[in-house]
Amino acid sequence: MRARSLAACTALALGLTTLSVAQAPPVRPGQYEFKIEMRLPDTPQPMTVTQMQCITPEDAADFFKKMRADVAAADEDCKLTDPVISGNKVTWDSDCSGSVTAKSEMTVTSDGFTGVLRTVSDGQVMPFNITARWVGATCTVDDDE
Repeated sequence: MRARSLAACTALALGLTTLSVAQAPPVRPGQYEFKIEMRLPDTPQPMTVTQMQCITPEDAADFFKKMRADVAAADEDCKLTDPVISGNKVTWDSDCSGSVTAKSEMTVTSDGFTGVLRTVSDGQVMPFNITARWVGATCTVDDDE
């Protein structure tokens, strides 16, 4: 179960984009380059993953709903709280059956967003730092690639 919960938090980190609340800061649909830095316990160097992701207009319009669905698909026991929005910053919490919890924060700018996902599993903190840079309006890569 811990592996599934960690997978759900990773899915959350990879899917960190925009939220569907009326006051949520807008994020442009299109191609994004995501860089995710993970600091795992007892590992001297962070692990970094870079991937391209397409955010469709539909996903950008209602992404918090999509993010909840993506996390639930990775682990049906994971739940996300409703977001709290303050200016261009959005925060929320997630709980995967108490085995993995996370506090998340995202800051939106005109050309992308940054985020921090702080997970706690078995008493160990595992931070994920996410940077998403808007590359262009045309998507050349599918999410599934």
